[in-house]
Amino acid sequence: MIRPFAARAWCAVVCLLLAVAGRVGAQGAYRLVSLRVADEGTQAPLPGVRVTVQGVGDREWNTDERGGVLVAVARDARAVIQLRRMGYAPLTVMVPALSDSTELQVVLQRAVQSLDTAKIVGEASSTMFAGFEGRRLRGAGSATFITRDQIEKQLAIRTIDVVRRAAGTRVIDSSGVLLVASSRGSKAVIGGGAAGVKGGKGGFDLAPCVMRVAVDGSLREAGFSLDAIAPSELHGVEVYPGPATMPAEFSGLRKDAYCGLVMIWTRRGP
Repeated sequence: MIRPFAARAWCAVVCLLLAVAGRVGAQGAYRLVSLRVADEGTQAPLPGVRVTVQGVGDREWNTDERGGVLVAVARDARAVIQLRRMGYAPLTVMVPALSDSTELQVVLQRAVQSLDTAKIVGEASSTMFAGFEGRRLRGAGSATFITRDQIEKQLAIRTIDVVRRAAGTRVIDSSGVLLVASSRGSKAVIGGGAAGVKGGKGGFDLAPCVMRVAVDGSLREAGFSLDAIAPSELHGVEVYPGPATMPAEFSGLRKDAYCGLVMIWTRRGP
């Protein structure tokens, strides 16, 4: 389904696209196609959609957080644009040959999961999933557990939206990356970090207490974006607001997870 929508000026992106077009041929032979991609059911914008143009094999684009992307295509020929995102059915958009720029709104349908695929994933990670279910049923203190059923009912577009409702957490923006931080306070850092709130003594500032993220039992680098994993990939999520709340099986992560831990379990397993 394709509908026209209001144009937006993206100067930096236009310059980049014209530079790409210049490598293949004269810039006058190219035009710009502006796409806005949304979820068919919720109409929410879809970031991270991979966009390729048939015949331009060395370039691909990704939609931004507003679901927008700008691509360069041949001016006098029909353009075939392909869109792909995990959890959604791929889509091919045919753009007729025009002399001017084109602006389109596109919606992607959620992919239907087959029973055979779900069965294979479950068997491969049965031990890992059993550990998650065991801790959830025991009720690990002040931890928050988010199950696959709850994730599907939320219809969340981004994993950060799945986790943001966990008790004792808040979402912060760190240079354009959304991170989960403890809502119970800040941590002291030496020497005036850019994200901190200036403190009063000893050259210390206060910065948000950002939680660490682990995926399938492995700790990821500080500042890891939860949105690197699509909600469709999730089996379950555990959120621990501090090291004291973490169970014994995660004791090795306590030193690195002073501000808390977000443990992500994926359907594919490690």
